[in-house]
Amino acid sequence: MIKLLTRDEQDLQHHRLRNSDLFRHWSPLLSRMEWERHELDTMTLCREAERIIEKLRLEKEHRDEMVVYLFKQLLEDMEEIEDEHGNKLRRSKPEAECSAVTVMAMVLTSLMNAVEKGHEEETFDNEAVCVAIMYLLRNHPHFKYLFLDFFHRTKDASGREVVFTPADPMNTEAVLRQMDEEEKERIVTMQNKLLEHTASLKPLFNVHWDSWVQLCKKICVYKEYLDKLYEVVPSNNEWQMNQKMVCNLVGMFREQKKMTISVNSIDVLIANKKVASYIRNHADYKGSDSVLSRVQHDEIEKLIQES
Repeated sequence: MIKLLTRDEQDLQHHRLRNSDLFRHWSPLLSRMEWERHELDTMTLCREAERIIEKLRLEKEHRDEMVVYLFKQLLEDMEEIEDEHGNKLRRSKPEAECSAVTVMAMVLTSLMNAVEKGHEEETFDNEAVCVAIMYLLRNHPHFKYLFLDFFHRTKDASGREVVFTPADPMNTEAVLRQMDEEEKERIVTMQNKLLEHTASLKPLFNVHWDSWVQLCKKICVYKEYLDKLYEVVPSNNEWQMNQKMVCNLVGMFREQKKMTISVNSIDVLIANKKVASYIRNHADYKGSDSVLSRVQHDEIEKLIQES
C-alpha cells in the first residue's frame, strides 16, 4: 500500500528537491499526468523513486537482479493507496501499473545521470541495473510515452538547453554532497541523538563501539530509516524519538557482533529497565516489540555487516 503525502509533507519534499536538475525536468510531465491521467501526486511518486533507489543502494552486489523483485513489490503496493485521513482506496491494475512504470522510469534516469558528460559511450557502474530496467519496461506503452516526452524536451521553460549535473545515487558520498543544508542538519541531528542516547553502552560495546558509531551514521543517510527514527515511539517517551527502533537496532547489533553482554545490562544502562523486550525481540515482526518489517530487518543486518 502507498501512503500519500500530506500537503505539508509535499511542501517539504518539494523544498528538498527543488534544486535538482533531474527533478525540475520531470516535474512538468508528472504534474501534467496528475491532472490529465489522474496519476498520483508528483511528490509521492518522487518519494517512491527515492525509496527504490535506497533499496538498490543497500545491495552491494547483483543490483540488476533486484529490479524485477522491486518492481513486483511496487506493483502490488500501487494497487492500494491511503490518504492523510486514513481512507483507503483500491486502484485498477492499469492505474497501478502506470504509476509503477513512472517510478521505475524516474529511477532509471537517476541511475543514468551518474554518467559524466563526454563519457556516454563508456561503461559505468550502474549500467547493469539500467539495462535490467530497460529490458523490463521496453515494450510498455506508458514507458515509451514517458521517455519520448522526457528526452524530447531539450530546453527548459526559459529556452535554455537542459543540462543535468552528474550525480551517482548509488554513491553515498555523492548523495550527501547533493543534499541542501537543512537535509544535512536533519541527518546530523539524528546521528547525534542516536549516539547521545547510547553513549552509556561504550564500555560494554568495547572494541565494537566504532562499528556502532558507523552504523548510527550510515543508517541516517537512508531517508526511510531517518524518517522512522524521528517518529516518537512509544508516544511520549523521554527520548522524543523512536526509542523502540533504537533498541531494536541495539539488539540486532549485539547479536550480529556475537557480543556476550546481557540484554538486561544494556537495558539498565540506556533506559533504566524499561526496554529489554525491544532489545531482545527485535525480529518480532507480528508483535509489538519491533517497529521493523522483515525486509527492513534484513536490510539493516546488511548495514551492520558493513559497519
